[in-house]
Amino acid sequence: MRVDPPSEDGFYNYGQVLHIRAEPRDDFQFLSWTPGAGAATYLAVNGQGNASNPVELVLRSENAFYVAAFTKSSITTVTSNPTGAVVTVDGAAGYTPRAFLYEPGSVHTVSIADQQLVEGDTARLQFREWSNQGDRRQTITAGSEPLMLTASLNKQYQLLRYLTYVRVTTAAAPAFANIVTAPLNDDRFYDAGSTVQFSAQGPENVPFSNWSYDLGSSNATQQLVINQQVAVSANFLSAPFFNASAVVNQASRQPVPATPGALMTLYTPRIGPKDAVALSAGGDGRYPTSTNGVTVRFGDTPAQIVKLEENSVTLLVPEEVGANSSVVVATRSPRGNYSRTIAATPAAPGIFTMDGSGTGPAATEGPAARGQEFRVKVTGIGKNQPLSAEIGGAPATVTNVEAGDLPGSYVLTIAAPENALTGAAVDLAVLAAGVRSQFGVTIEVQ
Repeated sequence: MRVDPPSEDGFYNYGQVLHIRAEPRDDFQFLSWTPGAGAATYLAVNGQGNASNPVELVLRSENAFYVAAFTKSSITTVTSNPTGAVVTVDGAAGYTPRAFLYEPGSVHTVSIADQQLVEGDTARLQFREWSNQGDRRQTITAGSEPLMLTASLNKQYQLLRYLTYVRVTTAAAPAFANIVTAPLNDDRFYDAGSTVQFSAQGPENVPFSNWSYDLGSSNATQQLVINQQVAVSANFLSAPFFNASAVVNQASRQPVPATPGALMTLYTPRIGPKDAVALSAGGDGRYPTSTNGVTVRFGDTPAQIVKLEENSVTLLVPEEVGANSSVVVATRSPRGNYSRTIAATPAAPGIFTMDGSGTGPAATEGPAARGQEFRVKVTGIGKNQPLSAEIGGAPATVTNVEAGDLPGSYVLTIAAPENALTGAAVDLAVLAAGVRSQFGVTIEVQ
């Protein structure tokens, strides 16, 4: 058997993700896994069949183990494409792929549901056909030669929609009719790999402000490729209002509590001129706290303004923020004044991504390699907070921190562990004071 990532001494960290592959020798064939108690639970929870090879295991139990069975006899395999579907064989249900040793000539009943929810009910599998063109419920006869029966399935993911708003009392409240989804499926399930377009337009005097969750910007029309459960939230605001959903980390593009020293964007309608104003730091390295009649205060301290646009202010949160769990944010502009209490925290890290969306490949200087250092740009790590990282769920060490090219940003040097998972899109996370950066960020590990 082969375990990835390997370990020189056979020990792994708690929570480490392992992929275990059975490699038969000579004229043997791999049959199936017999899991120990902890592994049996993990096998079922994650929809892995007893013939999955490789099989995944997360080390969260001292009694988690697999025993591989090999055979020279003919194997009957019932599987699906994609795998992880529940099939019933001779009255016993289990996840695919499933492998059996049957006497030649024995007859067995196989069935599969027309559709089934998987992955914590966030995805759905729809039956298309069996590889032998048989009925959804059918009988098969084992022979002296290997037999494989495959169910062809269509995988779909769920779309969740939300909206938030702050409006003047004379304006109509936004509704889901203000979020145009194309195509719009009645049951909100979409084929894996399909593209869905979202367009938001608020009612009069409550314009669209910004997206959050799996979308993150102020562009009213955007598209998403559905490769997992998707959640989108549209925020609508009347001038000069804002809300917690309108204060976002510039890297993650997601609403987070106010974080000292972080580069953040505050959305509020028509706060600035139509033409964006990009400001420069003075000789003391600080940015102006007022421009075009606009100021933003966090408590008693004005924020440094990096960029002013028609419907947003990009700013540096004052270092004084974070000592308390909340802070009063007050805006002043020619359009009007408004203040609101929002949450505050010592750290809420965000990783900058290549396309600026807050998801996908991280903005790094090339791929990472096992046992080597790489660099990634972040903001929102707070002031003198303990830093760490995770690569594919495995802990990694932050070895250096230096100022980035953007105000409020930092470049972290991270040492990839020797046993890190490899692949083109391995999950990457940065933790500051134990607070995790956004989900959906990946890095190539060689």
